[in-house]
Amino acid sequence: MADPAGVDDRIADAGARSDAHVADSAGVDDRARVAEGPA
Repeated sequence: MADPAGVDDRIADAGARSDAHVADSAGVDDRARVAEGPA
């Protein structure tokens, strides 16, 4: 653990990317449902 702060930063960055991916995936699913829905 030469650089615990650096490790924490990488973990936080990975979490942020995961959150963004999950949110984007949900948005894609929502757009697909809207496109399929009323038509």
